Amino acid sequence: LRRAGVDVPGDVAVAGFDDIDFAALSRPALTTTTNPVEDIAAGAATAVLDRRRADPSTAYPSTLVLRESS
Repeated sequence: LRRAGVDVPGDVAVAGFDDIDFAALSRPALTTTTNPVEDIAAGAATAVLDRRRADPSTAYPSTLVLRESS
């Protein structure tokens, strides 16, 4: 976006997913979320291996990490 002359967050807000280490190091620092990826994967694998339907209302908590990009 910088090379294209787009101002972040002035022209566009940008957000990422999963709060990787690089998110805090980028310029501007990237707003992102934390997600319990291991819990989500374990729930999916258990449902498949147990051959049962997953509860359609299963929720996994995420946390918004506000940084400079939004």
